[in-house]
Amino acid sequence: MRKMRSPRVIVPIAIICLAAGTLISAQLFSSGGNELLASGEAAESDVPFNRLPIAGEISPLPEVALDDVAELPTKDQTLAAGPENPFELTPEADAAPIANPSPISRVTDGAPLRTAAAIKALAEEARIDTARRPQPLGRAHSFGTKSMNLTLDWVTPESILVGQEGDFELVLRNRGRVAVDQITVRQVLPAGFRLVKATPAALEAGDQPYWKIDKIEPQEEARISMRLIPDKVGNANSYARVNFSLPVSSRFRVVEPKLELIAEASDTVLIENQIVYTLTVQNPGSGKATNVSIEAKFEKGLERVEKASIYRLGVINPGESRSIQVHAKAADLGKYASEFIATADHGLRDEATKQVTALGARLDLVVSGPKFRYVTRPADYTVRIKNTGTAAAQNVGLRCAIPKAFAYLEAGHGGRFDSTNKTVNWFVGTLEVGKEFVETFKLRAQEPGEYPIFAQAVAERGLKARAQQSTKVDGIAAILLEVVDVADPVEVGAETVYEILVTNQGTDFARSVNIKATVPEGMKIISADGPTGNKIDGRTIHFGELSKLAPRADAIYRLKVRASKAGDARVEVQVTTDRLKTPVTELESTQVYSD
Repeated sequence: MRKMRSPRVIVPIAIICLAAGTLISAQLFSSGGNELLASGEAAESDVPFNRLPIAGEISPLPEVALDDVAELPTKDQTLAAGPENPFELTPEADAAPIANPSPISRVTDGAPLRTAAAIKALAEEARIDTARRPQPLGRAHSFGTKSMNLTLDWVTPESILVGQEGDFELVLRNRGRVAVDQITVRQVLPAGFRLVKATPAALEAGDQPYWKIDKIEPQEEARISMRLIPDKVGNANSYARVNFSLPVSSRFRVVEPKLELIAEASDTVLIENQIVYTLTVQNPGSGKATNVSIEAKFEKGLERVEKASIYRLGVINPGESRSIQVHAKAADLGKYASEFIATADHGLRDEATKQVTALGARLDLVVSGPKFRYVTRPADYTVRIKNTGTAAAQNVGLRCAIPKAFAYLEAGHGGRFDSTNKTVNWFVGTLEVGKEFVETFKLRAQEPGEYPIFAQAVAERGLKARAQQSTKVDGIAAILLEVVDVADPVEVGAETVYEILVTNQGTDFARSVNIKATVPEGMKIISADGPTGNKIDGRTIHFGELSKLAPRADAIYRLKVRASKAGDARVEVQVTTDRLKTPVTELESTQVYSD
């Protein structure tokens, strides 16, 4: 029988079972619970093992042909011993022993073994990428894939005699970078072999002893020594099964985005000026805040400058902030509170409120004067302007418009009359808060009617105030009655004529003018004429009613009488109008004498 060299075979995920005089090795790259076959199994045990650090890496395998290499299982990672095992080695009687057997190089029956490159390629297929596992709140991140490199060497003597003890050894080496733990090794002895002794002792004896190894650190090894006795001659088939686990950990973060909204603006603003709100959204959390937006709500009295009410900011990373400016305008004095709401995905929300006080000057303007005047009568007016606001009014000017039916007479100091526009103007300048400006001007009513006196005050920032005072102007009819005798004295029996002159010296029409004349005893009315007819009733004559008598106009009536009695004869004339219920009376004395 020809001796065989003791080859060292490194096989991924399987252990090769040999007859006497061989060294078998298995290699595995994995990241979870796995099995490694090298003609053996294992069971739990607390028995300590010799762990020898490996000095440096094992030399790579020599290049060999890969033709006709049987494929190994990649999922079960278990290879049973028997005729179907492509790595089962049966010694031949004619085989010549290999000089200086190497634990690394070997070829049996012309079947080449896999190279280190092929082994690594198979190992890469077994990698588990923890980065593909989903995480909440975003895509998972890989913090490094863990893989292992575990080899199992089955070391046998070159030959063994029937009935003689032989030393065998299983060597597990961790060539990877991570520890392998919870390792069980179960050895199935060849048929006809007995276990005499094992170091460490097997947890279970028999034809399938097993051991348990707690952990093999990177670049360390564990050895199981066995002393076996064969009871018969022939082929010896055996295998070892190794079960183990590789702890896999993944590091990830649990993050929480947050929103903090800060609204900033000046505490005060002048009316008609824009309020500038600076809105800052911060993310003090540890995750991204997505779909961030701000909604602006303004109190009544604030006018929105931008058309939009919602402003979209997008994504804000942890520790970052985003700022925008929003504008509004205050239409009047007062305090205005504005509300701002920041929202984002996952129900994030924060609110902020900012109150701004709108300041500014406010001009209160009043014009006072007579509500009634007769035509040609003077009228005194007073204009008063006061700053009732919260800020000084700058470049204040005051103007009063005079109706055409009024004549300008004079104005207080500083007042200037513009005859073209018929206005009275003052320049006030700065009017502080609570201060007022008062001036007067004098006009004369010239025509009847009702006329408004308009006043307007203006200042910077478009500040305006208006006021008016209406004055009703009436004319008045002023009747002047004159009676003149044409001949005085007259003798008894002679005739004389009285001229009656009615003059309207007023400023309004005299309406419904009625004239009545009465002569004394001793006189007789002969005839009368005038602008209206007449009616004689004894010693009294009634002239027809004059519908109206214009201002500055007059009407002349003539009355002819005959004297019949000597003495002081007095003729009485009376005039009434629609407004003169008490008649205007005039007496004219005529001396009548006799021869």
